Amino acid sequence: MSTAIILQQMAVIAVMMMIGFYLRRSGRIDGRFTKQLSFIIANITNPALMISAAGNQSAFTSQQDLLTGLLLAAALYAVLCVLGFALPAVLRIPREDRKFYNMMTVYTNTGFMGIPLAQVILPEGSMIYVIIINAMFNIYIYTHGVLVLGGREQISLKKLVSPGFLGAVGAVAIRWFGIALPLVPANIADYLGNATTFLAMILLGSSVALLSLKESLGDVRMWLFLAGSMLAIPAVITLALRALGADPDLTMAFCLMVAMPAGNLSLILAEKEGYPTHVLAQGIMMTTLVSFLTVTLLLSLLF
Repeated sequence: MSTAIILQQMAVIAVMMMIGFYLRRSGRIDGRFTKQLSFIIANITNPALMISAAGNQSAFTSQQDLLTGLLLAAALYAVLCVLGFALPAVLRIPREDRKFYNMMTVYTNTGFMGIPLAQVILPEGSMIYVIIINAMFNIYIYTHGVLVLGGREQISLKKLVSPGFLGAVGAVAIRWFGIALPLVPANIADYLGNATTFLAMILLGSSVALLSLKESLGDVRMWLFLAGSMLAIPAVITLALRALGADPDLTMAFCLMVAMPAGNLSLILAEKEGYPTHVLAQGIMMTTLVSFLTVTLLLSLLF
């Protein structure tokens, strides 16, 4: 993949994030607005984007490919769950913080940042695998993720069946059965989905505006974690998938999703449990900023 093309697309994403950063720092948007925006992205535009991508008939995916993608996505998260315990232990993270590093290792920002970024960087054939990973993300974070945090949050079917999960399931079903969406629903999904990238980047830029970068830059353990979770793990997973003979579109999608910054949902779940969220907030900010470099390096060198 051309480094110049990746840099161009990442620059576009960075500019949109900077707009969100400026709007929050200048007081033109506030916490109430970003909460409302989170709801819109998670429950309306992201699901619509998945349906829109699945309805793209120019990117064919066979049922065998879909089944392979589902099985490999389940296996991917199983491997990440093991690494989530191992990496913090290897880095000698204080025991009270290991659960947070565990969550950041396993649950990357596959939705708010992953889907929009995949849309502008990856080939069309990769999008269905991005959607599959997002469906698996929901299953794992509301089961394994809840157990890792070990608090009052309960595992429930209601939390699993979110609009994002339903959108992913619907998108897979569209591809599985070869459903051609009628013109009006297809256009609605396209228009709503197209808003996702800008809105999600505004939200991420706003989040970064609240955090102290100076304090985070001096955290050596965080830098080691970034190298392991955002470079080493995606690279090893990519090479393993190639050794297994996986489809190149699938391999690229899996690499990008694993290389994404730490996901916001981990912080939300930790807040519900009353945990201090400084480590997660710091990790989300650092991984988000560093991802522009690490994603460019991974895609340029591996593809």
